[in-house]
Amino acid sequence: LRSSCAAIGAQVVPARVPIIKCVDKPSGMHVDVSMGTTNGLAALRLARRLNQAFPPLQPLALLLKSFLVQKHMNEVFTGGLSSFVL
Repeated sequence: LRSSCAAIGAQVVPARVPIIKCVDKPSGMHVDVSMGTTNGLAALRLARRLNQAFPPLQPLALLLKSFLVQKHMNEVFTGGLSSFVL
């Protein structure tokens, strides 16, 4: 990823489930990719179903994520909450 033109600042966070953290160049969005898990697609499908069933859920989740970032509570390995928890 470090040599890819699509991501900058890639680093591997050692954990029970290793995480690759990087920033998407075009959007500037911070991205975490978990390695060695098989439930990613199921989680994506669940999130889409919940967003369709409860339309206010997405703006609420974005608001909570923004709050967690401002308070530096968005990193699980430092004691914060993950997006999946939201």
